[in-house]
Amino acid sequence: MTKEEFGQKLYEEMRSRGWNEDKLAQKARINVDYVGEYLDGLVFPNSVHLVQLADALGLKPKELLPAADIEVLEEKALGVSNEGALPTREQEIDAAIKYQENRIADAQNHLANVLCDVVSPRDANRIGLAINRLIETKFDYYRTVQDSS
Repeated sequence: MTKEEFGQKLYEEMRSRGWNEDKLAQKARINVDYVGEYLDGLVFPNSVHLVQLADALGLKPKELLPAADIEVLEEKALGVSNEGALPTREQEIDAAIKYQENRIADAQNHLANVLCDVVSPRDANRIGLAINRLIETKFDYYRTVQDSS
């Protein structure tokens, strides 16, 4: 299944329930920007978001994304080739960075939900963008350090 096919499947499931993008994001407890990327076929969801989306839709994760595709995504995240070769040091570092990026994304989603309960959506969005800039700056620094070693 391609990213575009996943996005179409997700869209069809969402619309069959009479939901829009915001409603799906709310039900799945995922930032609407991520939901938009999934619906547009830009990226596959990480495993946490896949489970959240499936739960919100009353489906099993493998009903949204076939198990074989989930395994391929997990192998790519871990840097494992199809031949089962051990990942290189660079692949291990990339996988560790990807894991941390996913953890940060989940924390951002949680923060966004909390902020929306406390401040206006406009202020929550502005705070979220500022946090994103800080995190990206930090990741850029780590990538620079990694590339120079």
